[in-house]
Amino acid sequence: MFATLGDIKEKKKLILTLTGLVTVSLLGVATAQNLLWMNLASFAVGLTSVVPQIISPLAAQLASPKERGKVVGTVVSGLLIGILLSRTVSGFVGQVAGWRAMFVVAAILMFILGIIMYYKLPVTKSNTIDNLKKERKEHKEKLRERLFFSSKNSPVPLEFI
Repeated sequence: MFATLGDIKEKKKLILTLTGLVTVSLLGVATAQNLLWMNLASFAVGLTSVVPQIISPLAAQLASPKERGKVVGTVVSGLLIGILLSRTVSGFVGQVAGWRAMFVVAAILMFILGIIMYYKLPVTKSNTIDNLKKERKEHKEKLRERLFFSSKNSPVPLEFI
């Protein structure tokens, strides 16, 4: 839901907003007093924890074409290692301090991560609807040229694309 906004909104602002929302959601789970509160806060955590799905394309966008594969591979590797380590760490913290403590720790880490990203992430150009329409028109022209060798004498209208 939010990940697709990365195509039309400025990514740094979107990432920071979602990081703040997931921090609040994690605190909501940690302080839940009943099942309804727990369910709503857990839903909010799931809804707002899509920052990795925005960071991966951002890394690809910022990398040079020559380095793009290496950069995306590094980011995805880091995400997978983080997922595996988080299960181990959360099990340990949960055993020692209880499950609520792990959600507080996660909220603190997300807050710190948000501060780091505020200073380190560059502001990127967002795609507006006009830019997307322009790109779509360019893609149509390229497709016409490839299919019919000339975009001016195309026998078939390609408005369906």
